[in-house]
Amino acid sequence: MFMQLKRALRERSAISRGSIPPWSACGRAVFCRFLWRVLMFLTILFVALQLLSAFHQFWNNKQTSSFLTSDRNAMCQPKNHVFFLKTHKTASSTILNILYRYGDTHNLTFALPENIYQFSYPHFFMSHFVKGMKSRRVTEFHIMCNHMRFQGLEVRKVMPLDTFYFSILRNPVSMMESLFTYYKSLPVFSNFKTLEDFLLDEGRSYSDTMPGNNYARNILTFDFGFNNSAPSGEAELDERAEALISAVESEFHLILILEYFDESMVLLRHALCWTLDDVVSFRLNSRSEKTRKSLSVEMTEQVKKWSSLDWRLYQHFNASFWRRIDTSLGRTKLQEEVELLRARRAVLEKTCLSEGGAVDPAHVLDSSLKPFQYGQAVIQGYNIRPGLDNDTHRFCHRLIMPELQYTRALYVKQFPDIAAKKDEGKKRPTPGKHIINAKRNSTSAPVTENLNSTVQVNMPILAKDNMDVKDNANSAEAKQHKT
Repeated sequence: MFMQLKRALRERSAISRGSIPPWSACGRAVFCRFLWRVLMFLTILFVALQLLSAFHQFWNNKQTSSFLTSDRNAMCQPKNHVFFLKTHKTASSTILNILYRYGDTHNLTFALPENIYQFSYPHFFMSHFVKGMKSRRVTEFHIMCNHMRFQGLEVRKVMPLDTFYFSILRNPVSMMESLFTYYKSLPVFSNFKTLEDFLLDEGRSYSDTMPGNNYARNILTFDFGFNNSAPSGEAELDERAEALISAVESEFHLILILEYFDESMVLLRHALCWTLDDVVSFRLNSRSEKTRKSLSVEMTEQVKKWSSLDWRLYQHFNASFWRRIDTSLGRTKLQEEVELLRARRAVLEKTCLSEGGAVDPAHVLDSSLKPFQYGQAVIQGYNIRPGLDNDTHRFCHRLIMPELQYTRALYVKQFPDIAAKKDEGKKRPTPGKHIINAKRNSTSAPVTENLNSTVQVNMPILAKDNMDVKDNANSAEAKQHKT
């Protein structure tokens, strides 16, 4: 009996040992116990780190999202009446995209040109250049931002009294290099192989009546509505520069600086009481680096003398830009928001773009997203990342849509009945072509563009000296519009 019981216990023990997993069979060994504890510790640590990382990312996203969408001064309301003087070669196409997206998203009404793309530049702006100005269907314009030669009295006929006016400047030296590359085919530049050759000519081949002269000298001064001809001496330069600066200060609430673009966007978003997400952007209508050239110290000084009015204008508002930052935001707050803006842009680049950045036009896959090419500049574009959900795709598409295409889309949105009757897609306006083909010194009304044709306008009579102090009689009225 005892022997049978002992045999049964031995068999049961053997069965139990056979069912134990291999890793547990050595559980009584010290090494195996140590190894088991290490594995458990590492597993717990890994899970904890993953949870901590997820929480950290969630918290950062929550804080950033909250900042981007809700960080408005409780005492201010977003401004929806905005005028932007779109100056040339100053990243103004990127700012145009920001304004287009904001107005498009909030269903605001744009004051668009009759000829779709620009307000009969280089003519002085007139209120009747605005599409729908006399229409009963349009009761209010919210945003005006296409190319024009500024004339404050006429702009104020279109925009409400509480409109916020702003523009952007660029260092005339780098601007001159960009202008020469982009507008090389114009008569004013075409006889010179390089910008250095043009500058060394010192104006001997230059004429104020030459088509396109406004692109070659003091173009910022010209865009703001003033005579761009060269002052006869230091005394005249001082007088005209002072009048120019005074008029711009009285007409505009804010002047931004291209060389500090991100800082400018932070300052703009505070001035408009917009969110940081409202002013995030990708560079549009921007050249490939391979077409950029640097100027020598000698040529740099030559540009400053050649476009002396623009240089004075830039110096003044570059200084006032930083004074405004110091008195409103402060450098520390500014830098914090600049870093947030750049971080947001980096996230959007990864989200929206196939290559993570701009590509040459030959590599833009969607023909509807190819930017317009003109002159010797190689204007880059973007490829949108495939597989995005509808909302993300729509947001990303707006971010990278070139200026002409977005302008056309807004025109169709605001005037669908007119757009349906006219097929504009066959030909696009050629910048500068309207100047070459224009009748010089004509006083007749400009010929606005048919949707099926390129821009054809008459040359304006260039501003004379007595037009330097533009709208001075209305400076007090303009100041009333400041908020």
